[in-house]
Amino acid sequence: PPTPTPKGGAVMISFGGVLGKMSLFELLIMSILEIILYGLNIGIASTLGLEDAGGSIVIHTFGAYFGLAVCATHRSWASTPDFKFASTVDHDIFSMIGTLVLWINWPAFNGVLTGNRQETSIVNTVLSLTGSAVVTFLISGAFGKGKFNMVHIQNATLAGGVAMGASCNFCENPAYALLIGSFSGAVSVWGYLKLSPWMANKMKIHDTCGIHNLHGMPGVIGALASLLFLHEEQLGNQAATLFITLAIAIGGGLLTGGCPNPPRA
Repeated sequence: PPTPTPKGGAVMISFGGVLGKMSLFELLIMSILEIILYGLNIGIASTLGLEDAGGSIVIHTFGAYFGLAVCATHRSWASTPDFKFASTVDHDIFSMIGTLVLWINWPAFNGVLTGNRQETSIVNTVLSLTGSAVVTFLISGAFGKGKFNMVHIQNATLAGGVAMGASCNFCENPAYALLIGSFSGAVSVWGYLKLSPWMANKMKIHDTCGIHNLHGMPGVIGALASLLFLHEEQLGNQAATLFITLAIAIGGGLLTGGCPNPPRA
């Protein structure tokens, strides 16, 4: 079964949780440790026959929960939780350019390793992205009383691509693809509205870029949704790989974030 191995993708996702709070040296050490653990997880996933062509589990879920676990134990915000969630007009414009590029190219990313199932993968991913985009605009506009929150638009519109990665090549019903994307978009917006502030205030976990909302929760949704379409003999290994991925990512992230840190210049 196709299993993606771009280590850089998982590391970049993890970076999104810790941006602005780690030195370059700390980021380097985090990257090295994460790549080692990522390789271990990929090896286990391949042995178990994981179906995850677009990396919902091994890239998005792993990278998000590794980064969140580092956030939970790293000294810079474990003792200083009062960071503010904010953006500027200039940053929003540049971020929207990135969102458009990702939205357009995500179907190719999910389909590149699927061989003769590329057409199915691309169609499913487009439908899932469409669902997440439509739902994101609806919910964001409703909570903003007619005004869209650009953080929601930049991120939650992509949640469908994340969630569809695990089953893009074997989901045969386009309605399911649309439903998976719509649900992922709704959960992602809810995460930005409610869950991220709660995690920062109550759990002292500050997620700079909202990786939990765009990569973590949609990745888990995609993994669980893939169980609906697999043969019965594959279900156990698919579910086991999800839990193993979470265990390695969270355990490794907690240890990495808790490592002694050099004094900052």
